[in-house]
Formats: sequence, structure tokens, C-alpha cells
Amino acid sequence: MLRYASTLLLAGLTWGLAAVGAAPAQQAATLTGTVEDANGAPLPGANVVLLDSDYGTAAGADGS
Repeated sequence: MLRYASTLLLAGLTWGLAAVGAAPAQQAATLTGTVEDANGAPLPGANVVLLDSDYGTAAGADGS
């Protein structure tokens, strides 16, 4: 029973440290601006995606 408990404890600590180690690598960022067409009119709902990443958002009703 002690062997089983120590194995579970070690596995839990390993997963816990792996999860904590990944968190500091994330960085917060803010993207601001307006999406407009060639005539300067706002494009509501336009999708904005950072190339070669999974990061993106949609423009609001006023193109911002």
C-alpha cells in the first residue's frame, strides 16, 4: 500500500510541476485598431488573425 501511495504522490507532483512550468511561458498582449475597407469604411465583424498562430479576434460593430 505504501508503494502505491508513493507512486501516486510522485506522479501527482510530476504533473503539478509540469502544469506550473507551462504557465509563465504565456504572455498577455493587446491589439488595438480599426479594420477598414479601401474607402475607409469600417468592416464590422472582420476576422483578425496573427499569421502562423492560433491567435485572433473579430472586429466589433464599428470595426474596432
